[in-house]
Amino acid sequence: MTINQFIKAQRERKGMSIDGLAFASSVSRATIYRMEAGKDLDIKSLERLTLALGYPLSAALKKCGK
Repeated sequence: MTINQFIKAQRERKGMSIDGLAFASSVSRATIYRMEAGKDLDIKSLERLTLALGYPLSAALKKCGK
């Protein structure tokens, strides 16, 4: 599982919309759409997204096997 897939799966598992994640993470909806489409993100956006979902980035990466 990639980090992009992990973030999308956690968002869906928590019943969170893209708008909700954008609000909680201060990452734009467009950036989240790009990330869910498999595009690379900068480390700061990844960190904000994983924290908004309840995971430090390091823990999220470990769950992805990275």
